[in-house]
Amino acid sequence: MSLTSSFLRVGLALLPLFGMAVLEAKAAPSKRQIIDAVPCSQRFSLDSLRASALHSSPIVAEIDSTFAGELARAFDTEVLANPELAADHTWTSNTVQGAQDPQVQVVLLQPLRLSNFGARERVASLIRKTGDNQKGRQLLEFMQKLALQFYSLSVMQRTHQVLVKAEARAAEKVTLIREGVEKGLLSQGDEKLFEGERYRLQSQKLGVEVSMRVLQGELSRTAGLACYPTVQDQAKVAPLPAATILLEKARASQFNENTRADLLLSLAQEQTRLADLDAFPQFSPGIIYQHTNDGGDFLGAALTLQLPAWNRNQGGRGQSQGERVAALRKQEFLKNGGFETQIRILRAASATSLERAEIFSAKAVPAFEVALGSQEQLYAAGKGSVIQVWQTLRSYNDAQVEGLALWLEAMTNRIQLSLLIGEEV
Repeated sequence: MSLTSSFLRVGLALLPLFGMAVLEAKAAPSKRQIIDAVPCSQRFSLDSLRASALHSSPIVAEIDSTFAGELARAFDTEVLANPELAADHTWTSNTVQGAQDPQVQVVLLQPLRLSNFGARERVASLIRKTGDNQKGRQLLEFMQKLALQFYSLSVMQRTHQVLVKAEARAAEKVTLIREGVEKGLLSQGDEKLFEGERYRLQSQKLGVEVSMRVLQGELSRTAGLACYPTVQDQAKVAPLPAATILLEKARASQFNENTRADLLLSLAQEQTRLADLDAFPQFSPGIIYQHTNDGGDFLGAALTLQLPAWNRNQGGRGQSQGERVAALRKQEFLKNGGFETQIRILRAASATSLERAEIFSAKAVPAFEVALGSQEQLYAAGKGSVIQVWQTLRSYNDAQVEGLALWLEAMTNRIQLSLLIGEEV
């Protein structure tokens, strides 16, 4: 399973966490477990987290291991099969015309195929190029996965701060309303309304804490950390470049989808030629040395040939042909405008989602905050109602959390765009 699919599933799985879904009790760590967890000594920025991960992450070691495997496959493809040596030594107990010396025969053979004459070297070279490209792309995917987890944890931390403040505000309202109840100015229902809101926010806050710990565990495994990390808040990102600039970046990058498709098609085509050549039987030329019982020494040539009665490499030819057709279709899609279209679509989606998040945070949230202040002033002046204050308070809190979720969605779209282009944007 590729890193691309796995980390995108992580991104999609993280977004619903901000819906404050109820978790099963058995999945939630105890307070003692949270306290006993070892925090990292530093608060990571994205750059410092990446630097640490490149040094310590087991995933980076796995990427290196995969690349080493591709190099080994290239070597196995082009190297000649080991030569074969056969020898026999025979004696006779009878007198054969007066000669009783033992006889010796040694045969040295070198197994060959037609593909050993250039085809295998070309395939091996393409395997190395594809493996190098794959390593670079996997490192890019790893960095983007790390960025997604970083942004997700940053949003969770900020969501937790929002809920802490919201709970404190609700607790203040409970205290004020309780005084009004004692004076007979308000009903017990008004008190319980804000008391319930306080505990609802408290429950949501604990839910975010659980989700934070789960994500911190994922991030510590990804980065190879023996502690649970916290990250610096990051709400601002550079604006997206224009589509024309992104297209230029994509064409220049050796890790974009188009370049990878070209390499895979070239490799598939050469593997198809190799499979066709391997349909011819293996043959083994060699030399023979023979010592006869009459004292004669002889040198000769040998040739063994497999008979292609049953296996003509039908399996290898069928597999390589299927891989070639799949690679060709993908390249045709990308070359015939698909690559440019995908970039333009993802760029538009990323820009729109970021604009949406910025509008929500810069305009919607402040508007709800002003509305809440206005309702509180009206209530203090005896002109408003508890219900109006409660509804506005809930709207304000929900707007803050929703704005953070929208920002994370925008960053997820941007990461997908980076993967398509082959370079971080």
